[in-house]
Amino acid sequence: MKILALDTSSQRGSVAIFEGNTSFDARLKGYASYEAYNEHAERLLGLLDLVYEQAGMGKNEVDRIAVGVGPGSFTGVRVALAVAQGLMVGLGVEGVGIGSLRVIAAGLGSEDPRTRLVVRDARRDEYFVAAYSAVGEELVAPYTIEQKGASDYLLSKYENTFSDGYVVVGTALNGLPCVETEQTREPDARAAGLLAFGLDPQLDVVQPHYVRGPNVIRPDLPPSPLLLTRS
Repeated sequence: MKILALDTSSQRGSVAIFEGNTSFDARLKGYASYEAYNEHAERLLGLLDLVYEQAGMGKNEVDRIAVGVGPGSFTGVRVALAVAQGLMVGLGVEGVGIGSLRVIAAGLGSEDPRTRLVVRDARRDEYFVAAYSAVGEELVAPYTIEQKGASDYLLSKYENTFSDGYVVVGTALNGLPCVETEQTREPDARAAGLLAFGLDPQLDVVQPHYVRGPNVIRPDLPPSPLLLTRS
């Protein structure tokens, strides 16, 4: 199976191609990334062409599309979803959606047996939080907390929750055990591609997972004159 993975749910845009039967024998055929907010729409297609060239593959050779579905940047999530859905329809292949916090957790690798407590900047003075086992099982579904007092809150909530211990990935917080690597700092297509071998397109659907609504405030406008004339 050949899997094309892409993620633009953060400032990092990344694309990877894997070939194999399972995540254990999968070989990375091509990978490229960049880090720049608000440039995903302009740069993602070029990145795809570069990775296909690295892999020595034609676009029609892909068997599955894996795409990061958030939570994260609203605009970034939509860019990757639009490209992934276009490829799925155009190539007639299946797709799987993968949560960005799950991808960050998988970036640590399965060698560390501790539970991954993923903390990610959600803006609006909040963090996204979720927890995953070393083999990728979701133990705590993504939710948001206030950034102020986050370390104390998470310490009191999870200190004795996980029997195998835990480690924070994503955003390091003072007072908590943390690991920071390139693949755990932001969602990365390499981790997403490996996860995709074990996912079910019927269950892990390609649709956005925002966790919360957009930051939109309804303006307090006076009644329309047209409405007043009709009353």
